[in-house]
This record gives sequence, C-alpha cells and structure tokens, in this order.
Amino acid sequence: MPGLTGIISSQNVNPETVMTELNAMIRSVCHFDDYTVRSCQFNNGRIALGNTALNLTDIPVQEYHDIETGIHVIIDGSIINNTELHDEDGTTNSAEIVCRLYSKSRNNDFLNKLNGWFNLAIYDERDKSLLIANDRYGMRPLYYHETNEHFLFSCEVKGIFQGLTTKPDVNYENIADFLVFDGVLNDGTLFKDIFRLPPASAWLYRDNTWHKNTYWHVSEYADLEKYDTNEAIDAGTELFAKIMPRYMHGNYIFSLTGGNDTRAMLSLLNQCDKPQFCFTYGITENTADAILARKIARTLDLPHEFISVGRDFLENFPEYAEKAVWISDGMGDIMSASILHVHKHHRNTVCAGGKYGTQMMRGVRQKVWQMSDLPNLEVLADDLREKLRSYPQQSLACSNSKYAAFKNCEDGNLLFTIIEECRHHWGGKLAMENAMISVRTPFTDHELIEFLLKISAELRAGHVLQHHIIRKNNTLLAQIPTNRGALPLNNNPMHVLWARFFKIWFFLTTASNSRRLPPALMLDRLPISNNTTAKYRSWFRKELKDYAKEILLDSRTISRSCFDANRLKMMLAQHIGRKADYSAQISKAITLELFFRQFTDS
Repeated sequence: MPGLTGIISSQNVNPETVMTELNAMIRSVCHFDDYTVRSCQFNNGRIALGNTALNLTDIPVQEYHDIETGIHVIIDGSIINNTELHDEDGTTNSAEIVCRLYSKSRNNDFLNKLNGWFNLAIYDERDKSLLIANDRYGMRPLYYHETNEHFLFSCEVKGIFQGLTTKPDVNYENIADFLVFDGVLNDGTLFKDIFRLPPASAWLYRDNTWHKNTYWHVSEYADLEKYDTNEAIDAGTELFAKIMPRYMHGNYIFSLTGGNDTRAMLSLLNQCDKPQFCFTYGITENTADAILARKIARTLDLPHEFISVGRDFLENFPEYAEKAVWISDGMGDIMSASILHVHKHHRNTVCAGGKYGTQMMRGVRQKVWQMSDLPNLEVLADDLREKLRSYPQQSLACSNSKYAAFKNCEDGNLLFTIIEECRHHWGGKLAMENAMISVRTPFTDHELIEFLLKISAELRAGHVLQHHIIRKNNTLLAQIPTNRGALPLNNNPMHVLWARFFKIWFFLTTASNSRRLPPALMLDRLPISNNTTAKYRSWFRKELKDYAKEILLDSRTISRSCFDANRLKMMLAQHIGRKADYSAQISKAITLELFFRQFTDS
C-alpha cells in the first residue's frame, strides 16, 4: 500500500548510496505504475525520506517544505478535519497545516488535534531532528527495523527487506497469531526484529537517539461522563450531522449496502457533496444487499453500479490470491482477494462508506477473539503446533491488558474493537484497499468514538441511534427495510411485510452458511446462500478445487517441515467430499504457503 519510507543513519554516509537503497525500498511497495513517488534527503544524507501515494488528481501531494522555518513535512494517509484546522488563508493542504501547527511550539502537542488515518514525518533543520508519528488508533501501518547503525521504516514489511543485507527469520509465534486471529497482535509482524509502530506514537530522533513517546492513551477514555438516553440520541444525531461533511466531500464514490450504517450516512446527503456514483458488490445481483442498495440509490437519484464477484473473479483467482498475500505482507487471507477484483474497477478514487460501522456502533467483539479452541493451527506439524498452541491466548491476554482501566467491560470492548480488531483482524483487507483507493469512514472519527463511550451499551447495540438519524434526516430512507429486516420506521402494512420478508431471508441465509450444520445438511449450493460477497466453502469443492489441490499437494508445500502433509491431504479430501467443512483451514494453509513462496523462498 502507498505510504512513507525512510532510512535514518547514525553514522556518516554516502548520500548517493542511501538514495539508491531508498529507491529500492520505494519500488518494492509500488504495486501499480501510476503511483506518485517523491523522495528527499537531509543532514548530509543521514536522513532520507520517501513518500508513495495514489494518483488522486484533485488531492494535493501531502508534502510541504518551509524554507524560512526549516520545517519539512511529509504525510501519508488522510487528515480528515483539515477544514476545521486551516488558517485564515484557507489552505487545506494537510502537510502545510501540520507545518504551521508544529512551528508554534516545535513539539508534538499538536498531534491530538489531528483526526483521521495517517503517518507523518517532520524534519526540523533547527536541531536536525526527525519526528515520526501516526494516528490515535494506528490504522495505517508503518513498520520499522532498528539497529545501532540505522533505522529503517516503511509502509510495508517488504520495503524494509530492501535495506537489509540478510533476510529476517520468520516469527512462528506470530504466525500462530495470524492463523487464529487473522492478524498479528501487539505490533509484531510475521518476521523477527520487524515491528509495527504502535498507535499514537510520537517518536523523536535527535542526536543519534530515539525518544519514543505516546501522545494519547486509551486510559484517557476510561472515566467519561455518561449521557442519559434521551440526551444521547439528540446529541448523537447532531454530532453525526457535524462530522459527515468531513467524509463526504469533493470527488468521491460510495460503497453502498442494504444496512443501517451507509443509509445513516446517505440520510445526510443534502448537507454533503453527492458521490460520483454508488456501487455494491456480491456474487449475484439478486442478493438482499444489491436489491436494497438499488432501491436506496433510486430514492436518492444516485447512479448505481453492481460489481459481480463471480466467473471473472474465479478464473483469475490464482493471480488475485498471490497479489493479496504480497500486498499485505502475508497478513491478508486469500479469502479477502475479492477486494482486489472489486476495486480494480475504480482505482485511484476516494471511496466513502460504512466501514467498521457495525463494529463501532455496537462495540461487540468478534467471536474469534474469545475462542477457546484453535482449529486453524491444525494445518501445522504436530511438534510446531504443540509448541505454539498456548501463544495466541498469551498474545490475546497481553492485548486485553491495555483495557484494564475500564470498569465497564462494554467500553473496553469498543476500544478493543477499533485498536485490535479493526487494526489487526482486518488489517490485511485494509492494506489491499489502500493499495488501490483512499478509504473514508466516519465510524473511526475521534469525536464519534468518544461520544459512543459516553452512551449506554444498550443504546449502541440496538441501532437506535442510526434509526433516529435516518428517520430525522430522510423519511423516504426510513421506509426501506434493511438487509436484516430492520426498519421501516412506520406502520405501513406493505412496508412491514417487506421488512419481514428480508428478516426471513437473512435468517435462512445465516442458517445456510452456518458452519455448525452437519456436512450433509450444509445448504451452500442453494441460491439462498448467495447472500454473501463470497462463498469459499462451496468454491473449494468445485470452482477452486483444482487450485487448492495444485497448491497444497505440491511438493514444495508437503515438504515444508512446518506443515502436516497428511493432515492437509485429509482436510482437502474430506472437504471436497462434503464430509466436513475445512474451508477456513484450506484458506489459511494456501495463504501461508504463498507467503513462504513469496517472502522466504525467493
């Protein structure tokens, strides 16, 4: 994905040699030819910085060099509250705004004013210092490797590889994390001695020394005063209207579903810029999401496109799978490869939508974070599996300890959801998206998160706030049921009947996709099960059967000491024969094998 890259040397260097190394690091994260690339050097070449960005024509390159003050700013990502921060001259260039904020005190006090997903680097000529910082929740990754001689950082792990003389060893303890949690917890990576910058970091390099500070901590949210219910609904509706123009402005497209979150956003469309078009994706156009999204788009007079994740995607799946693993540094499951297929249709655009809306508004952990058994570890050889079996639980306990200050466990869960689940569990998906589009979602806005911590868990869980926002701002949208049968917010018999239809449809879809059913009763072949964006359980038995065999039965795979070859063969045979559901294990094994081929074999 696009982002920052850098080399900091503690000793005198040859500037030309450093730039050659920096350019190699930059090239390794350029997944498309049309990325915008810039680089610069300071302090006689001992500090070299690069920035790789999407080719967004109407958004200025986020770089600013103030010759008068000697302050140089490079930003990756998006500072979403530019309009509220800009000075009297009206500039909305994020880098220029950050330069002016920093210049007032020349410390990191300004960072708490920034809202959005970002990484930034500020070089100050006055004391030859470099400040590296990221957003409050650490949503955009920045990886680093540190020795006595140099400090390398990059938006992707593979960028750091280019600056190393020897390839780093695989961290199998973190591979256990990935197999269980779909991500590596506690700021590690799949490699030893390469780490992810923690959330809310403000790391200052001066006089060959790093001062690793944190400018915000989750405990600051531990004792917020709560709203009463009626006050909370009114305050939440007002706040949502306030923040929405931050995310729906300029030239952008909109990812539209049939749920509450995107509809709450679009109910405020009359206060925001209209999107160029809306799109919905899925296996067929006859899913509940697609049907309701078309209805919503027609109601708002918005252009709408449907993107099929079907035959064309499956025919090119091997290429998509390899790219999914490569872009995400091995932390993107191949089951997320449909993201690459969907977004190839509108690359280099700003895409707004309800991402993480359900997780944030409800603040409920996914079951995977509370699991007691570790089935995905079964793909590993016996000795390695037994060695790693306890590690994910220890890793999870370490993550949980960050939220010990919260007396109300629901509040701790909400922050756990954004900082652990959204950042790690969905991190691979986000890396793929950010490699192609610029993602905007209001559901990780600082003001909204703080507000959600001030209301009751019951109010969060019941979609009460979204429904009130929709009803107050657009009564027509309030009449259309959601893909789960919620709404309409009236007593019209036809509208109520329509909502019941979608509620029954959602129930049948959930049942048909349930992994708890005996294999003989699994209904994944029925049309009703198509109410999802992908159905790998069925695909691994038919369309992707030969691909799964080709990868997992290949001599390179079965000869690896980390895999249990006989167990892989058994899982494939039983899954294809509909005797068991091993789709998750098959996906994880293929992902892991592609990771080894791309990152350790070559």
